[in-house]
Amino acid sequence: AEMCLRDIRRGPRQNREMFIPACILRILAAHRTGATHILVGNTSHYRNFIFVEDFIDAFLAILRNPASHNQIFNIGGENRQVQEVLAMLEQIAKEQLEFSFDIRQNADLERSSNIELPRHILDCRKAERLLNWRPQHSFRSGLEKTFAYYRQQG
Repeated sequence: AEMCLRDIRRGPRQNREMFIPACILRILAAHRTGATHILVGNTSHYRNFIFVEDFIDAFLAILRNPASHNQIFNIGGENRQVQEVLAMLEQIAKEQLEFSFDIRQNADLERSSNIELPRHILDCRKAERLLNWRPQHSFRSGLEKTFAYYRQQG
């Protein structure tokens, strides 16, 4: 059986250059050095994020359901604007580190508009319908677990 999954996983052990780990690492570095602001690129884009444990659950649901074989599924969680994600990370940093900072946009950090899609969102209704699957982690709880993981890693 073949399967094709489209997803935007996030969570512990994700590539540190990806958006969420990179932001968390910038926050942690700012906390260590006493910096008062974090520089980011464009924050207007929308993305669909799924916590890695929910992705694994979807993958297992596909493997267990013979009717899902040879199908294409979008596996996703919540559609979020980048600026929402940054605001939530700021709240988590205040709670876990008692650390406050400003988020500032820097055009030098923005990707070329030739490669950056303004909206990268998924319609996951097929997975919900055929697999009876939905993500179990809220976006916030997944971010909290991911933040705690990278904080522990140092």
